[in-house]
Amino acid sequence: AQVVLVTPESAVREVFSNFINRQRLIERLDRIIINKCHVILDLVGGWRSRILALRNLVIIETQLVYLIAII
Repeated sequence: AQVVLVTPESAVREVFSNFINRQRLIERLDRIIINKCHVILDLVGGWRSRILALRNLVIIETQLVYLIAII
């Protein structure tokens, strides 16, 4: 799993964190692509905490790519 594609909802879950840590330990993680980040802004009453949770992904110490849709 050199490149991991994930949704923002899944990226902040503990299961994903465990998976990423395993991939890092065996040196199989090159980058993480978070698709559809814009959907977080559509959430009512919880988008700020979700954005902060995504920001915390920097502790993974790998390249992060955040994809958004612009219409």
